[in-house]
Amino acid sequence: MKRRLFIGTKIYFESISQNYYLFKDFAEKYLQGKWVEPENLHFTYWFIGEIDTELALQIKDSLNGVLNEYSSLLEFKGISSFPSIKRPRVIFIKVHNEDRLIYRKYEEIEKILGEYGFTPDGKGFKPHCTLIRVKSSHPQISSILQNFENKFFGKMENFQIQLIESKLTKTGPVYTPF
Repeated sequence: MKRRLFIGTKIYFESISQNYYLFKDFAEKYLQGKWVEPENLHFTYWFIGEIDTELALQIKDSLNGVLNEYSSLLEFKGISSFPSIKRPRVIFIKVHNEDRLIYRKYEEIEKILGEYGFTPDGKGFKPHCTLIRVKSSHPQISSILQNFENKFFGKMENFQIQLIESKLTKTGPVYTPF
């Protein structure tokens, strides 16, 4: 059996809910697309993809020292987009971690997954929480988004790194810890 997996940290929605709704209510006037459900908000360290259950269990065992809860401040601040602010296809909140623990954990994950033949995507680790996958947008979207480039959305003082299974359904993905 195949499993579609990624390593990520779920965002406690309560930590960003107030400013999330303010942004969403404003942005919906200028954007059309698929908003990420509040219960699915997360950031990804590594998208593994579809692999056999046996390999998934081996990887989980190897990641045992990383898949934990941590006490380290995460701040959600600043709206940005991929591929560019002028042509957004994905709009997200940047994830900041002053003590850089999430970067050190990413390096550990990269080393462990490298032992299984996985290689980085070449884009580098840029922690972000996707809000919407954009289908179309207002011509002035870049100037509209710039109003939020330093907006503070919230913070979490603790977080957990998990191996997460993603099951795709007609109504959207369902994420469960593996």
